[in-house]
Amino acid sequence: MKNIIEYFYRIAIKKIVYKDDFYIIITDDSKYIFKDIDSNNIYFLKEIQKYYYNIFHRIILNFYNEVVTDYNGKKYILMKINVIENRNVNIQDIIYVSQLLNFNNGYLRDIDKLWKYKIDKFESYIVSKESDLPMREYYDYFIGLGENAIFYYGYVNKNKITYGFTYKRIYKEDTLYDLYDPTNIIVGPIVRGIAEYIKMSFFYGDVVSIDDILKINFNYDDAILFISRLLFPTYFFDLYKKDGCENIEKMKNIIFKSCSYEKYVYSIIEGLKKRQINLPQISWINN
Repeated sequence: MKNIIEYFYRIAIKKIVYKDDFYIIITDDSKYIFKDIDSNNIYFLKEIQKYYYNIFHRIILNFYNEVVTDYNGKKYILMKINVIENRNVNIQDIIYVSQLLNFNNGYLRDIDKLWKYKIDKFESYIVSKESDLPMREYYDYFIGLGENAIFYYGYVNKNKITYGFTYKRIYKEDTLYDLYDPTNIIVGPIVRGIAEYIKMSFFYGDVVSIDDILKINFNYDDAILFISRLLFPTYFFDLYKKDGCENIEKMKNIIFKSCSYEKYVYSIIEGLKKRQINLPQISWINN
C-alpha cells in the first residue's frame, strides 16, 4: 500500500500504520488518513471540502487531480489530519460539530419505516433461529421498546426539526480523528449523532451527565425526536449481523443495564420538562 500511496499522491512516507479500517500515514511534517469510502458520498465530501476544509480533515487530491483513487476494486481517499491532539470524543465535541451547519429544510426521512423494517427483520431472524438463541426470553422487551419509540416519534412535526452535521454512529471509544473525518459525517437531524453517542456511552462507557444533556438547545420537536432515538434500541439490534449475535457478553451487559437505562431516560424527560419543554408522557417508563 505504501508504494500505491506514494505513486498517486507524491508524498514521502516515513511510517504507515493500519488502524481498524484505515491507514495512518506519517510524513516528515504531517499526518494523513487513507481509507476506502462509499462512492455515493463523493459529492457531499466535495461540499465539506469547499466550506469546512479548515475544520474537518482536508481532502488531498491525487496526482490526477481527483478526490478518489481507484485501486484493487475499491475507492480510496487521502485526508490530511486537521487535529493537533488525538483523544476520545465527548458530548461537547459532538454538539459542536452538529451546530456547524444549522438549518430547517422541512424534510425528514421516514424514520418510523426504517425502524419498523429493523424490527421486522429482527423478528424474522428470531423465527429462523428460535431453537438456538441465547437469552431468548428478553428479546420481546427490546422489540417492544422499539415499537414504543416508533409510537413516540409520531408526535414529531417533521417541518420543525433542526438539521446539521451528524453521525450514523459515534462511539465512546472514537477519537477526534473519527469526529473530524468527513467520510463519517452525514447531514440529518442534529439529535441523531447525539442520541446514538449517549446510548452507546451508557451501555459501553461512561454515562453522559444529564446536566450536560440538558445544556443542549432543543426545540420541542427536536426533544421528542431525541427521546424517540434514545428509546429505540439500536445498541441491541446492532449486535445482530447476518450470522446472529456476535457478542454474548455485550448482550448480557445490555440486559443487565436496561432497567437503569429506563430510569436514565425518564430523568432526561423530567429535566427537559423543567426547562419548559412539556413532552408527551410515557406512562410505562419508571413504573
